[in-house]
Amino acid sequence: GVHEYGKLLAEKLAASDAFDLKYLEVASKTELFDCLNANRGGAVSFVNYHPETMSWLTKNALRSIDQPVIGIMHEFGYSNAFYEGSQLFDFRALIDPSVRTRVPNVTAHPRVVVGCRPATKPRKEFTVGSFGFGTPSKCFDHVVALVKREFHEAKIRFNIPPGFFCDPEGREARRIADTCREMVAGTGISLEVIHEFLPPQKLVDFLAENTINLFVYTDDKGRGISSAVDFAVASGRPFGVSDGTMFRHLRHICPEVFISKHGIKGILEYGDEPVKRLRGLWSDKNLVRSEEHTSELQSRQYLV
Repeated sequence: GVHEYGKLLAEKLAASDAFDLKYLEVASKTELFDCLNANRGGAVSFVNYHPETMSWLTKNALRSIDQPVIGIMHEFGYSNAFYEGSQLFDFRALIDPSVRTRVPNVTAHPRVVVGCRPATKPRKEFTVGSFGFGTPSKCFDHVVALVKREFHEAKIRFNIPPGFFCDPEGREARRIADTCREMVAGTGISLEVIHEFLPPQKLVDFLAENTINLFVYTDDKGRGISSAVDFAVASGRPFGVSDGTMFRHLRHICPEVFISKHGIKGILEYGDEPVKRLRGLWSDKNLVRSEEHTSELQSRQYLV
């Protein structure tokens, strides 16, 4: 999710006349220095940061960048939003539109909706989908339980790929799949699980084939926003979420999608109206305008 967000953000900003953007992928301090030496003369640097994937990025390494550095922060809660990353970056961009900030060097940004348009249509049978790495917090078994509670017949489709940092061999993904298969055995509900990491277009197509997509995460305090919703919105299909903190940005702007309030059937009654609303709020135009304003403001602060 972190990597895909960085790629998508770069694609969106490339359309702006205010940026001459270069997208670079680095996996070590050495690669960072090599890229900096080969690309001198920039005005602002964005760093798509996560402490688990970029533990090598230190304050000393960032001092070699002779321009303001904006850290794109992925992991934070309301309690630590304004502190997270302050020891590393001159400026921080929180990718949580629900954050309200007046801190001069911290801004809150809209989400990035995947630019892919679905090439598939919903299946004729009632189908519930979800995706994510094989970690306990994704609670795929809870999705199965919710479907069983409201429906006697349905098809559930999961995409649970191996994750380089969390489940490299896919053992947990397969264990979760086996657990979910046991839950639907002897019922009118069938389960389909694939363990392939899907690129954005294929993932959007996977979600677009479902009647509804559900994301039921545990309430992990201090975590950032889930990028699953960004792909769900791109698919155009209705979706539902749990009350976990990773969906906090939807509580006021899209209350219709919370399963605890409406159930799966209740969410379906709203159709695609919530999805259309989110597409408008998180449009490419709003995103680019936000980034342009942030970069201009932070460049001025740095020069002063």
